[in-house]
This record gives sequence, C-alpha cells and structure tokens, in this order.
Amino acid sequence: MNIVNEGQMRLLQLEDGSYCLDTIMAAYEMELAEEPGDRCHSYPDTTDSVVEEARQLLIRHYPNYSVSRIRLIAGGIAILAVSLFGSGEHTAAGSLPPGALQSNTASAAAATVFLDGRQLAAPAVLLNDTVYVPIRIISESLQAAVSWDPATRTVVIRQNTDTITIQIGSPSAVVNGRTIATPSAFLYQGTAMVPLRFVGEALGLDVSWDGDAKRAILQTKSALLSVSSPFHIVGAGESLWRISQLYNTSIDALRKANNLPGDLIQQGQQLVIPRAFHTVSSGESLWIIARNYGVSVHALAAANRLASDKISPGGRLVIPAAPKTMTAAPEQALAAPQTPPASAGATATYRSHTVRSGDNLWSISQQYGMPYLDLLKLNGMTDNTVLRIGQSVRVAVYHVPIKQAVSSRHGEVLDWWTEARYVFSTGKTATITDFQTGRTFRVKHTMGGNHADSEPLTARDAQIMKEIWGGSYSWTPRAILVEVDGRRLAAAMHSFPHGDDTIANNNYNGHFCIHFLNSQRHSDGRIQESMQKQVAIAAGRSIS
Repeated sequence: MNIVNEGQMRLLQLEDGSYCLDTIMAAYEMELAEEPGDRCHSYPDTTDSVVEEARQLLIRHYPNYSVSRIRLIAGGIAILAVSLFGSGEHTAAGSLPPGALQSNTASAAAATVFLDGRQLAAPAVLLNDTVYVPIRIISESLQAAVSWDPATRTVVIRQNTDTITIQIGSPSAVVNGRTIATPSAFLYQGTAMVPLRFVGEALGLDVSWDGDAKRAILQTKSALLSVSSPFHIVGAGESLWRISQLYNTSIDALRKANNLPGDLIQQGQQLVIPRAFHTVSSGESLWIIARNYGVSVHALAAANRLASDKISPGGRLVIPAAPKTMTAAPEQALAAPQTPPASAGATATYRSHTVRSGDNLWSISQQYGMPYLDLLKLNGMTDNTVLRIGQSVRVAVYHVPIKQAVSSRHGEVLDWWTEARYVFSTGKTATITDFQTGRTFRVKHTMGGNHADSEPLTARDAQIMKEIWGGSYSWTPRAILVEVDGRRLAAAMHSFPHGDDTIANNNYNGHFCIHFLNSQRHSDGRIQESMQKQVAIAAGRSIS
C-alpha cells in the first residue's frame, strides 16, 4: 500500500488502483453526533459539504491522482467515510481542464441547456467560459451513437456520416479525420464531460449562449428549417424586452405572435418567436448578414436551404430566430459611449462618403475605422437600410491623442470604449508582441464589439501563437503589445480558437480575443479581471 503524505492529509492506494483521501483531525476540531465505534460512520447531514471540500482539496493538492473515496480520521478512527462516486466509478482530478487547476479561475457554475425550445435534464457545468455536458446527453438528446474506451479514456461520437473522437484531457479532438482545437473534456463523478458548443456545432447544430441566464440554446437543422416559428420557454426574471433582444425581434411582434394583451409573462410560459426577413443588398455577403443579425453563418444557410454561401442582390432571406449573445442589461448598453466624449481626449471629425458600386454599410464602417452601430446611429439607418449608388453617407473619423507610456518597453493605456476601439478598429492589421518572450506575430481585427475579436493572418502566425502558449492554444491570458499605425498599445489576449472566422488558409479555425482597458466579455458584458491584470503588466503600471 503506497502512502502520499502532506500535512494533515494522506492518500492510500486501493486495490483497484484508485486512492482514498484521509483527512486527519485533532480531537478539539470535532463535533460528533454519536460516539465513534470500530467502523466508519456516515452522517447524511454533513456528507455533501464534506464531499465538496474534499473535491477542492483534491484539485489543490492532488491533481494527478484518481480518488474514489474519502475518510475523516480522528483519534486513529475513521468517523466518516464517503464514496465519491458510484461503484466502480472514480474521477481523476488531473482530468479536469487545465484552467480548473488554477486557484481562483476554477469557478464552475451550473448552466441549463435547451434543445429546440425544450429544457434538457442535463447537469451542465459552466467552467472557464465553456459549457460542458455529460456524454449521455449527446446520445439521449441528439440520437448519436456514443462509445467509451476506458483504456485510452476516449469518447467516440457517431451520427449519420459524422464521427467525433475526444480524448479526456486533450486540447484537441478529431472530427471526420480533421484535428481541431477544443476545450479539454474531463471526468466528473465518473462521467465524461464534453464541451457542448464544440460537439453541437460538429454535429450540425446551431449553438448560442445567453450569458445572463447561463443558458445554452441548441437548434437542430429540422427546427431551423421548420415552417412554423420556434418557441422560447420563459425563464426566471425574464421580460418581453429581454426576450425580444435575445431573438432580434420587437416587443410588439412578440405580443402579436402570442396574442398577449400586455407585457405580463410567467416563468415556464411558452412563447412563439416570430421570424424576420432580410432583402440582400449589393455587396452583402452571407457572413455580413449573419453578423448583423447576431446569428451564425451555418444557421443562416440552413434556414434558407443554401447549398453554398453565394447570394444575389434582391434575394429574400429568412433570419433564423437563433438567440444572440446578450452582452449587457439595457441601462449598461446605453451607458457604453457611442462616440468619444470630450473628457476622453478623443475627438471626431465628420465627412461624407459617396456610395460606390459594391459598397455596403459594413464595408464603409471598416474603411473609416468606425464601429458599425455608430455608423447606423449617425445616419439614422438600420441593418435593413438599402444603399444607392451616389448616395451620401455621413462618417466619423476619430482622432485619439497619443499617451505617454511608462517606458519604451511598455505600451499606451487606452480605454476600449473611448479610445482603443478607434485606434485598433475592425479591419485593421497589427503586429502583436508577447510581453514576456518578445516573440511577434501578425493579426487582423475581424469582428467583435465588447473587445477586439481577431485572427492570425497566416498559418505561420498561428503556429507562433501556439508556441508562445507552450505548444497548445489556451484560454490563459498573456500580456501583449499591439503595434498598429505606429503606436504600441497595452493589451492582453488568450489564444484559444472559437466561434466564427473570416481568414482562410491560416490553419486556425475561429478567432481569439484581445482585451484593452475596460473592455468586456461578449458572454455576459462583464470586465474580465484576469485580462485586466495582464493589460496592467503590458502597461507597466496600475490601471485601476
């Protein structure tokens, strides 16, 4: 029997190869409900809290051991014994995603999952901005065949012609023979937990995330192609306004579609979501239209039965009622400045742009480094506004004064909302310097409103990113300098590919996030403190 000692804890290796965690207590630390005898006792009232504390101890102290049970020892006697999991099942703390082993970043939270409007009875977990679900949900809800190889700790998912192979703890998976980066799957209570968005999208589902309600929403192709409108189950605290924003519709349209006399709705109520339509303008692409409506290209193509991404001006597209990411409550959204206030030091001059053949609102906003929504607001336009050749569109050109950096090694500190987003605007390319190693690579800011969603320009740039993060893409933030238009800005980024992408042949499937002072996450509209700490490192000073 092997023993690993550390302070008042020890691990005993059992015959099945797993371990038992013994926690040794002094007599004065005990409060017993009964006298200890010669065998282990179980106290139901305290079991849950003990198990939870034990799991935290395992993560902190024994991340590489497979532990199946715990015992509480006092006076040489086991006064409490709890099996962590069912018979024959045990977990490896070392199988948790890498971020879960970092002290304050492993805050897992419960999440709910909806499939075609129906809530699944799945114990989903939100961990490091990724929703994980038990593998059985994939087989039961998505009618996929799932197999598990305990020797290699590998899950294989098969549905129609698709095959997905996921190995526990691996930062990548294989989809139809192609290796793709993904958040690592892990074991929890004897069950393989897999990243929901990755698996769902690999199986052809449209996946969206409501950060405020901590709710993942899946739609199958059949639901997207359905003639009837999809529906939504009202959650706790939801209002018609929130649901209208979630589905890109209006309160009035929701009232009419559901014959509501007023705005009163109840938790658990089923609401029909009205469909929207878009007429294609000259120069628009499927990607631009999907971005403007907050849906994925896949969902837009599926809803319109498109065999390719080719669309023609004048064509009418169904906009799927797939929920978009909520970034802030209404009062927070209004508080985010649309044009830089005078106190920020940034100024704007205005000029007219004459619409030419091939122009659209998105391309004009990129040409002038102007946020898309700002362009719409300045001209009193909407996503559905049709431009005419020769039409005059008012645009803003922003001027952001250069700020003094603390040294030549550090970068300017620019507020995202009033300064940085006008300097490193959508469509611009930049050279990124990793602050710690000094290595550089090139990127393009391709999308994103709350921060700069960016992509490596080439496959070589993607490879350098991977090498900087130790050989695999990661959610862990690092301090960087963004060199653009002759300026060096203090910033931070992770390297993990996720979501949509626009650059082909760069060997990088998705985009990553670059944060500046006061930038926010798209998932919940909150400032990510781990990113802000890295911005401060790149700045060489406190930024609070």
